[in-house]
Amino acid sequence: MIWERLGKKGKKVHVIAWTARTAAAIYGETLWNYAAWSLIAAKNAQKTAEDRDRRRIIRIPDVLIIEEVNVIESLMLERLSADMRAASAENTRKPFGGVQVITCGDVSSTSYTKIPLI
Repeated sequence: MIWERLGKKGKKVHVIAWTARTAAAIYGETLWNYAAWSLIAAKNAQKTAEDRDRRRIIRIPDVLIIEEVNVIESLMLERLSADMRAASAENTRKPFGGVQVITCGDVSSTSYTKIPLI
């Protein structure tokens, strides 16, 4: 697997996926778990002090592998990028905090399903 090869080269690699089933199959975690998001925070468009504190929880790897990218809305990726920028040690303006991102998924297979937040 690619993450094993990168790990052998001394890279810190995190693997995330949209669904728990895929995350378990690839020995990763879900996007929501990785970013420490909650449905309540997702509904709130404003950044709160609690949101800023939560960003400190995000672990910044050398490489982030995102599986099932075809079912993740662009706004979710933008929010993840913003949170990773805020959590970055260099506090960089680069996308995803300057982390190398590898995306995987079949972009021609299905489109995402919008699930309204309660």
